[in-house]
Amino acid sequence: MQIVYRLEHKTLKFSGNQVGLSPYSEELKPEGKAFRRLYEILHEQHDYNFKDNHRPTSKDDGLDDIFNKEFLYASPSLDTLKEWFDCIYVDILKLGFVVRRYRVEQSYNSDSDLQCIFHKDEIISKRIIKKHV
Repeated sequence: MQIVYRLEHKTLKFSGNQVGLSPYSEELKPEGKAFRRLYEILHEQHDYNFKDNHRPTSKDDGLDDIFNKEFLYASPSLDTLKEWFDCIYVDILKLGFVVRRYRVEQSYNSDSDLQCIFHKDEIISKRIIKKHV
């Protein structure tokens, strides 16, 4: 058993799934201007400017060979989750996202150890540990 941390929306879920949408989910774009802007910021900062920051893409971080739609991204610790989202962490929480702690059968760490993935069918338990108040 392993513990991982995931930032996901409290009420907006993947279709047919009990897991909340991540801030990177394209499904958030129709939800309003704030969600579209969040999506744009994350994809500009996190995915495409790796040389200028510390956030590698899944391909550059050794997860591309494992990842498919059955897997979910998370962080191996609460500290790495906060580091990943750094200056927009509080703003993300204000949009209805929460931090959930997942107990999973197995997770796979990235080369950088900043992110990990786990299979959606290997969730043992989950609970909210942080939300905007």
